[in-house]
Amino acid sequence: MLATSLDALCRTRVVLAPSLDGGYYAVGVRGAIPPIFTAIRWGTRSVFDSTIERLERAGIPYVLGPAWYDVDRWADVMLLAAHLRMLARTRPRARPSPCPATESVLVRLGVLRHDR
Repeated sequence: MLATSLDALCRTRVVLAPSLDGGYYAVGVRGAIPPIFTAIRWGTRSVFDSTIERLERAGIPYVLGPAWYDVDRWADVMLLAAHLRMLARTRPRARPSPCPATESVLVRLGVLRHDR
């Protein structure tokens, strides 16, 4: 996901990767940060749309990264834990976790176990 957005950033000034909750989980900007992030109603379902409108009004070229989910509420943590459990069941045992530090935190929180 992030590799796709980083690749897009080589071709344009701004990359926004939208999250499923109406915001975005990644932002990439080459050069000076444009004044598009002030006076946004953060935490609402309109964050992404508001940011896109500002980019378009300012004439700033942008590319969208792949849509995905972000983790900023407890329900999102539980979704992430479920996603990692599913990945653990489907990947070969010899293949390492895609995000071992995140898994470690989720184990300490008690929402993920290391057994398969």
